[in-house]
Amino acid sequence: MLDPHKDRINFGEGIRPEPDYNFDFVIATTYSLDLEALLFLPVSLFTGKDLITDKNITNELLATITQVPKKAMIFCQSGKIKTPAYYSNLLAYWEKSIFEISTERYNESFHPKIWLIRYVHKKNKNERKYKFICTSRNLTFSQDWDTAILLNAEVGKKKVNSNKPLFDFIDYLEKKSGTEIPEYIKKDILYLNFENDLAGKTLEFFPIIKGNNHPLTNVDNPFDKLLVISPFLDKTTFNSYLKKAKQVDFFSSSTAFSKLPPSILVNKNIYQFNPNLEKSIRVDEMSEEQNTNDASLMSDDEAQENFDLGQNLHAKLYVSQNKVEVNWFIGSANCTCPAHERNIEFLTKISGSKKQLTSVDNLRSILIKTEKSNEGIFIPYDHSTLELDEIEDYISEQQIRKINHELSSLKISGNFSINKDNTYNIFITIGTELLRESLASNIKFRLLSSNKNDVLTLAKNQKKYEFTGFNLRELTPFLIFEIYIDSRLIQSFVRSFDIILPDERLKKILSFIIGNKDRLMKYLSYLLSKEEILNLAQIDLNDSERKSIPSAIINSRISSTVPLYEKLLYALSRDRDSLQQVILLMDTMRDEQLEDQTLIDENLMGLLDTFKKVLDDGN
Repeated sequence: MLDPHKDRINFGEGIRPEPDYNFDFVIATTYSLDLEALLFLPVSLFTGKDLITDKNITNELLATITQVPKKAMIFCQSGKIKTPAYYSNLLAYWEKSIFEISTERYNESFHPKIWLIRYVHKKNKNERKYKFICTSRNLTFSQDWDTAILLNAEVGKKKVNSNKPLFDFIDYLEKKSGTEIPEYIKKDILYLNFENDLAGKTLEFFPIIKGNNHPLTNVDNPFDKLLVISPFLDKTTFNSYLKKAKQVDFFSSSTAFSKLPPSILVNKNIYQFNPNLEKSIRVDEMSEEQNTNDASLMSDDEAQENFDLGQNLHAKLYVSQNKVEVNWFIGSANCTCPAHERNIEFLTKISGSKKQLTSVDNLRSILIKTEKSNEGIFIPYDHSTLELDEIEDYISEQQIRKINHELSSLKISGNFSINKDNTYNIFITIGTELLRESLASNIKFRLLSSNKNDVLTLAKNQKKYEFTGFNLRELTPFLIFEIYIDSRLIQSFVRSFDIILPDERLKKILSFIIGNKDRLMKYLSYLLSKEEILNLAQIDLNDSERKSIPSAIINSRISSTVPLYEKLLYALSRDRDSLQQVILLMDTMRDEQLEDQTLIDENLMGLLDTFKKVLDDGN
């Protein structure tokens, strides 16, 4: 987007399936990950609705999130999963779809932000379409000013050689994470045809692995003009970009410019993000970047990635121009040494004529609104506008990153035992050999599902830890680590550990959420008709709170009175995907009991088995 008032990207609308297609699979990469945003992502993917939070567990949310394990892979920087404000049992459905990427050094980052979404035709599964998104935005609820490019593609019959870098990057994710990405996805990538969206423009992919393949590192012939948007800058990279073109325009934050030597800013075209657009900047997060003298040591936009609210600059965009061609580079890379030398990044390049793409001069005019200089997204840099609060007991950003990297790199495994009252104890083994910086601070940790008082302290000479008294639904492969320095909580984050949990856990979670036979029938009705939304509970309620709140039906329509048998018949003839989902649910819930009540009686199970046989015979 270029104008925050007019050119906003509606994420839900952008990933919405076309009318005759269903969402099938998504691969996404992000630096930081918000579990609360992730919780509601399936609704956006399956229905195209906005990514918003609603603490009610609706039929819509339950129907989509239960399909996640087979349809999603999210890759993020290890140590950058945000601690959620509350725990939801529904997060269990995401556990096997989150892959943390560790870096070798503390000042390196896994920083790319791309989405590759696969859709299949409702009637002909061989017809596939894809959406590719390359953006500067993380998978969070951030309202920062970001950039993104969204491209639609069809799977053609001819191999497209220019897609090879995208294929290589997906292959890199597979090898780095140690997991398997579906082979049919990788095969499709080499045949993706973006021509309809490109309309004559040229598309190139640039996955950047520790500086390799960065399209702007080595420029043989200087451009005529170059425009750079980046929330972070450093002296080395700033000076190098001045040599890449005859005219260079820099758009950044006042904070970023203030860290550069004043002498190199003289007579330069530099513009700061309009402070009138900024709000809700958290001082403690901003301070992480404030007092670092050598910006080249930073691993990148650590502070900006963590902003929760506000409209702060987070966009990364490079536009180069010569006499006949304009190039737009959109993606994750800042104008800093880490982004050019050490990080894993991704840029997408779109090239075309001045008639096809906005030129540097036109883009500059849009950004600063020259006729109303104080109303533009950017204004000329004025060092006097910078207001930074003094932070007492400033903690070195490098120290925090080292501690985070150590904790993220620890080998952690777990197992469990069952008590006589059917509660569970979880035993954690932590290899502390790598701990160095962490020993100088106070590290506490707890299970993601436990309350804030149920915490343990990490000790150098202790490897075994125990958490007791959890029910089956509360078992989780995630820990929350909290970093304290001088009794002050500096940072907390979520990370996974190796543990094999009982297979029946998801079944227990599902039956707990559904609650009783009446709600189950309403949920089945929704799956078959999609015409009613049932609030089953609130996602952060405990058992006693949950029982005290009755379910509520919103937008209930006449569909609730239609016999289940008729809906099954309709689904058999018109919507077999929904019928398959119902049958899978029933197989999962077979023999499941809640409050000494069998959720699915023999008559209903027999009816569904009949429809299952018809489906199997038809295939």
